[in-house]
Amino acid sequence: MQRLASLIFRNVFRNRRRSLLTLASTAVSLALLSLLLALYQGFFYGADASPSEALRIVCRHRVSLTQPLPASHQQRNQTRCPAW
Repeated sequence: MQRLASLIFRNVFRNRRRSLLTLASTAVSLALLSLLLALYQGFFYGADASPSEALRIVCRHRVSLTQPLPASHQQRNQTRCPAW
């Protein structure tokens, strides 16, 4: 076992640049994996929506990201959701 450990230690430090790059790439990949897992859990396992959040309507226009609603829609929505 001692002979095997000395061979491993000697080969690890034979090319220091390769060893540092291997260690750095492993650290970056683990950090990226941790970040992606945290984002996944944040999006899909977040807190449950409150009743007021459950009433929100999301509309998307096919041409642009924002499109103002007509005034008649605003009046209709205020009668259904008086908190606005």
